[in-house]
Amino acid sequence: MNRITRLLVLITALAVLASACGGADDEAAEAPSTTEAPVASDADGDGESAETGDAPTTSAAPTTTEAPATTTTEPPPPANGVLVASEGVLGWVVDGVLFANDNGVAPAAAGDEYRLLRPEGVTGTAVGPAPELGCLGTTPFIDLGVTADSWPYDFPIGVSGTWDLFPQAVEVMATENQTYKDITRDLIAEFGIDDPDPQLLQVLRVDLEGDGVDEVLVVAERLQAGGLAGAQAGDYSIVYLRKVIGNEVQQLVLHHSTLQNLAPDEFGYVEAFRVPTVADLDGDGQMEIVTQGFYYEGSWTEMWEYVENGQGEAVVALSVGCGV
Repeated sequence: MNRITRLLVLITALAVLASACGGADDEAAEAPSTTEAPVASDADGDGESAETGDAPTTSAAPTTTEAPATTTTEPPPPANGVLVASEGVLGWVVDGVLFANDNGVAPAAAGDEYRLLRPEGVTGTAVGPAPELGCLGTTPFIDLGVTADSWPYDFPIGVSGTWDLFPQAVEVMATENQTYKDITRDLIAEFGIDDPDPQLLQVLRVDLEGDGVDEVLVVAERLQAGGLAGAQAGDYSIVYLRKVIGNEVQQLVLHHSTLQNLAPDEFGYVEAFRVPTVADLDGDGQMEIVTQGFYYEGSWTEMWEYVENGQGEAVVALSVGCGV
């Protein structure tokens, strides 16, 4: 091939190449390129993605949190009920107000149910009859059918009504407690009695006022003949409350009976005491003390309230008795 021929072939090849490049540029100019929308991320982490459309997405309005509902604690209803001892009706409570047994007719009816209280708490129930006149025809009497067969007597206290009788727990402690034996020994010595090893019959620990400070009730006794008939010299019975008053621990003697000396022809006489229960008997949230006293021909029951007057005093609020 001569030089002229090779030159013509080269020119023709360049023309074809230029035509091909120009067509590609025209196609690119006609169809603008599109950018794919980014993939939406998964907020819940479940691996699925939401599709995105042409319209912009809108965010939901933030949710509002409702204020928590306020709860109010309704106070318990006022106490209403009748308090019954073995000798008769101690008293009653009407809408939280305490009444003695000489304030009219006891608000009780046949078929009323009574909870039976002992030092360890509620030990049973009894259904009572309608009130009637009791011992000597002076105070109302409701027979709950409770008995005490042997010494020491342990008659319970009956309470109708439904309020909480034990806002504070009562702990019945062991009577072989040397600490309280020593305290009792020193205390009865103040009444002229020498007993190096007192017999403790009851030791009860309870927070009477709900102030976080416990009190202790102690009953101690020596009856050398085994009962109230024919007491001997040196016999005694005592019930006292050990309580913090101010900055001191004091002993408040609720009852005591001692027989220091006895002539040869003299009949020995002494009283004996028990604590049948400690409970909230008027619905005020504080605990009352109940004591029972026994003598040769009778008995009586009292409800005590502690008075916070800075001096340390327990007063009898209710009482009932029967005997000669």
